[in-house]
Amino acid sequence: MSMFTDELLNQLDLDQLYELKTRIEQKIAEKRKEAAEALRREIERKATILGMSVEEFLAFMQGEGKGHRKGKKEPAPAVYRHPTNPNHPGWSGRGRVPAWIVEWENQGRSRDELRVR
Repeated sequence: MSMFTDELLNQLDLDQLYELKTRIEQKIAEKRKEAAEALRREIERKATILGMSVEEFLAFMQGEGKGHRKGKKEPAPAVYRHPTNPNHPGWSGRGRVPAWIVEWENQGRSRDELRVR
C-alpha cells in the first residue's frame, strides 16, 4: 500500500477499522459474484462456439469428454510375486517398495528371485 493509505488507516480508530473491514469484505464478495457471472457468460459463449452445452463443455474440461480416458487407470501388472502368499497381488516395481520385499532383501536374498517369469 502507499504511504497515503497507511496515513489514512492510522487515523481510524478500532471501530472504524472493523467497519472498513466489513465493507471491504462485502465489496470483495460483490466483485467475486460479478467475476463469476462474467466467467459463466464466457463459458456459455465458448461452449456454443464449440457446439456443446455448458454441461458437455465442463465434462470435457474434467476429462470426461470424447477422446478422454474414463475412470481410473488399470493397476500396473505385477513384476514381483510375494514369496510366501500366492494370493497376494504382488508388486509392479513402481512406487514405494513393499515391506515384504525389504524384508526379503534384508535376509540377503535377491529381488530378482521374486521376479514374475
